[in-house]
Amino acid sequence: MAAVDGQEKRIERQTAYKVSIIEILESRYVKTEGWNPNFILARGEEKISRVNVIGIVLSNEFEQFGQVSYRNITIDDGTGSIALKNFENPDAFSQIGISDVILVIGKPREYGSERYILPEIIKKTDQKWMEQRMLELSMMKKKEEKKPKKQHEIVTEEEIIEKNTGEEKRGKTEMVYSIIKELDTGTGADFEEVIKKAGFPEVENAVKKLLENGDIFEIKAGKLKIL
Repeated sequence: MAAVDGQEKRIERQTAYKVSIIEILESRYVKTEGWNPNFILARGEEKISRVNVIGIVLSNEFEQFGQVSYRNITIDDGTGSIALKNFENPDAFSQIGISDVILVIGKPREYGSERYILPEIIKKTDQKWMEQRMLELSMMKKKEEKKPKKQHEIVTEEEIIEKNTGEEKRGKTEMVYSIIKELDTGTGADFEEVIKKAGFPEVENAVKKLLENGDIFEIKAGKLKIL
């Protein structure tokens, strides 16, 4: 989620991997079980839940989807183009201009058939750094191609237990999603009503997971809405 001044972030940050846009678009997208972050599988099955991308801005628009407003920035790095969507604070990156070269750190997301990035940080840079990044990624790709393929790992009893626990958490997350959809009459579902209707202690974790994944958005304090 995009950073907001004055708010303390307690969520542990995942490593932001330097990737090309084509890697985000063509890698397999995995929705995880439980509270773990979703990720793309790239570079020999590397699980990447945060990305570091440099690209040129093609467009920067303020858009409306029903009652949800968001900032939609399209960037291109020469390998492909992708949208950056900021739902939390649509005005945060309004100063970014067409043809600006920017560095983006954020989370890859998938909605329907579209891949996009939820930006956390956007910083202006220049063409020189973009060219340097493309060279760096090219060298990383050549090095990766020389690595031996990973062998299939043996599934242990602990992993089976962990999988079952994850499936239980996923079921609760899906239940909370359904409750939000049911309670939303057009102006969003009240967070306290969602907690009351769900009736289990992990509701806040489930809501956090849905927010992290971009499945729902807090349109204003205490009001949740699905996309």
